[in-house]
Parts: sequence; C-alpha cells; structure tokens
Amino acid sequence: HPVRGCFFDEEAGELLPFPARTYFDETPVRWRFDGTSVRMETIHRTLDTWIALLGDAGFCLTRLVEPKPSLEMLDDLWPEDDPRAPLRNLPQCVIFLAEKR
Repeated sequence: HPVRGCFFDEEAGELLPFPARTYFDETPVRWRFDGTSVRMETIHRTLDTWIALLGDAGFCLTRLVEPKPSLEMLDDLWPEDDPRAPLRNLPQCVIFLAEKR
C-alpha cells in the first residue's frame, strides 16, 4: 500500500513508527532484503498516480480494495509492545480492479 512507503527509512533499511518521508515523494527507495546483499529499488507512487497510470493505459478502475491484514500477520510483524505497533493501524496492501476500455 502506498501509505506504508512513507514510513520506510532508507538509511536504516526498516519501517519506523512515524513517517520518514512525505507520502508525495515519488523518488526511488533503495533497500536490501534482511540478511542478504540483494539490493532492491522500489518506486513509490501515490494512489492518485496509480489510478492515473491505469487510466492512461486505457483502463477504468472498477474497484479499489484494501484488505484488512490478519491479526496473526500483524502480531508477527509488529507485536503490540513493538515501537512500530502504530503501523498495525495502516493498510498494508491495495488491490486495483480495472477493466480495459
């Protein structure tokens, strides 16, 4: 989910309990998988940008779904006593359903 990206601290390589960057910053974010030397790059996009990209590609958004994560997943990622527990209150995923025009 795009809102989650603003909590990622590129220097620390982890999510913080508060925004590390503005949600509207669409510059690439570089990170590594935990315990590996594999470097990744994510290009953050706002919901507005994603929907515009769908429209520009000839698709019409029919539904936007933000599935609620399971309690088990949240407990595994951010237990309630973790400093990052506030992240439990944010959507973790977004699904776009679209039809070709």
